[in-house]
Amino acid sequence: MSLVGEIRHSSGEGAGASDIVAAFVGGEVRDVATPTEVEGRRVSFLTGYARDDGEALTFKLLSGGAVRDVGAAQVFASDAVAGTLLGPLA
Repeated sequence: MSLVGEIRHSSGEGAGASDIVAAFVGGEVRDVATPTEVEGRRVSFLTGYARDDGEALTFKLLSGGAVRDVGAAQVFASDAVAGTLLGPLA
């Protein structure tokens, strides 16, 4: 499953270049990415995987030494695409 997401801090500032976004199924890391600037926005490109369709992918952000949950969970589906550059997951 391919995912494109944009994370904003509570201050409204986008995720920084040194931040790390991770996708999880349960407690297992399934992919990590650093935000990339595209046309003035910082987006993350992830390829999440799960053993079975229907498993929940959750996301965490490591920023400045702090880890926090971000975004809504996405339901895994083989060969699915969630989010685009024009409409990233938030």
